[in-house]
Amino acid sequence: MDTISHGLWAFVLLHRHSTVIKFVAGSIFVDSPFLLAGLGLIIQQGAIPDKLPLLVLEAGFLSVVGYALHSIAIWGIMLAVVYIYSKQWIFFVLGWGFHIAVDIFTHVNDALPLFWPLSKATSRSFVSYWEPDYHSIAFNIFQIGSLAIIFTCLYYFRNLNNKRR
Repeated sequence: MDTISHGLWAFVLLHRHSTVIKFVAGSIFVDSPFLLAGLGLIIQQGAIPDKLPLLVLEAGFLSVVGYALHSIAIWGIMLAVVYIYSKQWIFFVLGWGFHIAVDIFTHVNDALPLFWPLSKATSRSFVSYWEPDYHSIAFNIFQIGSLAIIFTCLYYFRNLNNKRR
């Protein structure tokens, strides 16, 4: 799933919780190395290259950091460390885990190793958020439409509750 959608779905899940900002930040943070690599490629080539999501996976140091941030093994270690030493960041790390969980179901040719650096095994989904050969158009229509309906309902019910007060 694209980075913005990760953040929007994270917001939908915890919009009434006081830690929603940390959860959303954690879900977006995971893609930061690939966003930087993509921006570098766009600047370097002067345009958005074809298959940008695949190109950023080969972006040297940033791709290694991206692999680490998408690893269940690394995430599990960080969850344990944060749980033991600093619970105030637990929702940031849970947002990070939410991102990884969603990516398992929305990546095909750009699937990342789930237990990197312990294993290079990936889990390829049958749906991709960006590859038309793997239903990206239908997926994005569904997910953007769902977000539009959900945010409309959240806005409507929030305003309805404010008028009743």
